[in-house]
Amino acid sequence: MVNLQPIMDLIRPYVGYIQDPWILAGLVLLGFILLAFITRLIVGKIIVKLTKKTKTKVDDLLIAKTKKPLFWLLIVLGIRVSSEIIF
Repeated sequence: MVNLQPIMDLIRPYVGYIQDPWILAGLVLLGFILLAFITRLIVGKIIVKLTKKTKTKVDDLLIAKTKKPLFWLLIVLGIRVSSEIIF
């Protein structure tokens, strides 16, 4: 099992006043979805431009292959943290 306590400790000060766990879980999931889209935007626009300036193609390939899994990793992590809040 993965210990989610550090993530929960990070979230708690910002949303500690919300009493309903379903609303809190929905907000946390929405936050992770937003984080996933922002990460995809940063990787897709900024980092790809930076890696195109290098001589090797390894970094271009690495970014291309990790962009989609990183997006889905953040979504799944959001689902996991939200389910931890509910249950």
